[in-house]
Amino acid sequence: MKIITDIHPLWLIPLALLCGVLSYFYYKKTAWVNESPSWVKTTLIALRSISLFLVGALLLGLAIEAIGYRDEKPLLLAIYDNSSSMKNYKDSNVVKQQMETIHNQLNAQLTDKMDVQHFTIGEELKDYNTLNFKEKSSQLSQAFENVLARYYNRNVGAVILVSDGNYNTGINPIYTAKKLPLCPIYTIGTGDTIDKKDQRIKQVITNEVAFLKNKFPVEVVIEASKCGATNSTVQLIHKGKVIANKVIRYKDNQSHIVKVNFEVEANEIGYQQYQCVVTPLTNEYTTKNNSYPFYIEVLDNRNKVLIVSSAPHPDLTAIKSSLEKAQNLKVSVKRFDDLKSSDKDVDLVIWHEPGIDFTTLKLKEIQAMNTPVFYFIGPNTSSSVVNQLNLNISLANSNQSDDVQASINKIAPVIEFSETVEKSLGYFPPVQTKFGSIELAPNYDVVLQQRVGGILNNDPLLFFKSSGSKKIGVFYGEGIWRWKLYEFAKTSSNEAFDEIIQKSCNFMLNKENTSALRISLPSRFTSDENIQLKAEFYNENMELTNKPLIQFNLVNAQQKKSVFQFAATGDYYTLSIGKLKPGKYTWTATTNYRSKKYQKQGVFFVEEQQIEAFDVKANHSILRQLAQQSKGSFYNLAQADKIYKVLQLKPEITTVSYEETKTHNLLDYGWILTCILLILGIEWFIRRWFGGY
Repeated sequence: MKIITDIHPLWLIPLALLCGVLSYFYYKKTAWVNESPSWVKTTLIALRSISLFLVGALLLGLAIEAIGYRDEKPLLLAIYDNSSSMKNYKDSNVVKQQMETIHNQLNAQLTDKMDVQHFTIGEELKDYNTLNFKEKSSQLSQAFENVLARYYNRNVGAVILVSDGNYNTGINPIYTAKKLPLCPIYTIGTGDTIDKKDQRIKQVITNEVAFLKNKFPVEVVIEASKCGATNSTVQLIHKGKVIANKVIRYKDNQSHIVKVNFEVEANEIGYQQYQCVVTPLTNEYTTKNNSYPFYIEVLDNRNKVLIVSSAPHPDLTAIKSSLEKAQNLKVSVKRFDDLKSSDKDVDLVIWHEPGIDFTTLKLKEIQAMNTPVFYFIGPNTSSSVVNQLNLNISLANSNQSDDVQASINKIAPVIEFSETVEKSLGYFPPVQTKFGSIELAPNYDVVLQQRVGGILNNDPLLFFKSSGSKKIGVFYGEGIWRWKLYEFAKTSSNEAFDEIIQKSCNFMLNKENTSALRISLPSRFTSDENIQLKAEFYNENMELTNKPLIQFNLVNAQQKKSVFQFAATGDYYTLSIGKLKPGKYTWTATTNYRSKKYQKQGVFFVEEQQIEAFDVKANHSILRQLAQQSKGSFYNLAQADKIYKVLQLKPEITTVSYEETKTHNLLDYGWILTCILLILGIEWFIRRWFGGY
């Protein structure tokens, strides 16, 4: 124990002397004290000096630092798997009762020696309340992550994990368990580790979006075990009807992974639900994992791209073949003389070499379409024609051509190309351009620059203008068909060429979102996912504001309506509607601002989380590894009663004493105030007894 103060402790000596001097002179001038016995005077001076000294010490903020010791019993952390896969085994009827017995026995036999705490693990680690085996996933790694975060630098004696060992989200728990230093993990395995006769659909791989009358691929991954030499059937069902089926053949009792591919035509617009089903086999262990529902959004808004030219050219074929690979595009190639009124209802026009047979009538036809225009301007288009196109670019008036290669402009690009494109541009052959420099208006964004050998000449090759009433794109060169042929000869694909053409056209087709009310909401969720929404509202100046109230109406498949309201968070809005049951939901967001109503509508799907149904065999090898690497032990559920004695006798699991230093201000000690009052009381009593006031 020691005294702590902001001043040097030696200052207490002058304080004591000062208190004694003040008390002495106070009573020296008191007549009745001088007439009293000498011991009275001495006592009163001493009492007054002591009380003044104690009050002064309190005012100086003196504190006392004391060292003590705290005993902490070892922590025993028991974690119980509460996921639904615990019900997938023959012993599932008694597992809950046995796990509750473990819970009760740990409390009864070990609480004297340890501080026993209980948790459940499924989607996340929770304090133990009850076991219902309803969690939709098993994230065993999070159990150890949470233990490490909660009990870091605590006296954790041991961890007990009761589980079937299966995990289907998060990383392998072996890696996170390694972070627990000097902490043995005792694992108790539930379930059956024997392979069973079972077929299960592990995964369905398909597109999220398909376009009307187009075919989309569906790949079904099936895992089978102990099925023997037999056949089964995979069916694809839409609206209760089987639209496709294929026979799969198992050769023996070993485990198999079979992939079945379908091509399905999208015949109806909107969100369509499909279901893959594997026909059950005789004596199959479970059929819960024999079906797999999935959703496809079928759209009928393919963008129409019109490629026009006054003369045939291999560039036209190269561009068309690349764009036809994109499912969201419908491409047609026309000569100006063949254009009909029905051809002019398009979303993007690609005008190749506008200088060939140029007329103002052709320009007016293009302008009348009121759509973005992508120009491919080569040496056959004169600078005078370019000036009539009103592109706000300046070309050198030259009749000579030049061969240039392409290089990506990496300064604030509006289109980001992959490394494949960057490497391919290094060996793509040159394209022909007009000789001389080219100057752009400031509102153009350069995507590709001209390059001669290894030297950039800072002239643009591919550039876009996205400001104004409509977008404009320009490729200033001729001969890109060579890019396509050269790439295919070198790599047997046209990946880079297709990316350049498709990304350029998609950039031209992307329309800016100018809506005042904007809702950020994905089209798919899972049943175990907390649904979070974000909304934004822009005023007349396109500035974010959170003044209006935004209401969100949600209707499920049974036409039950729920009403929510967005909460303003900074400049935007947020809404959490929690977890929803599987099914289709339609929503409407509405608000009023300055007497005007704004509304947004949409649809999203909640898909059932089925991953727990796939586990029909316990994974005790994970549990054994967890125990082995931490110097713990593994037990089957039937051997669980052995663990109590092991934990009681383990010498490393013991109480730890921690040294604690505590600092208390003198004001915290009530007995000091009591002493001061007592001293003052005795002084007052003596004064009264001898006639003083």
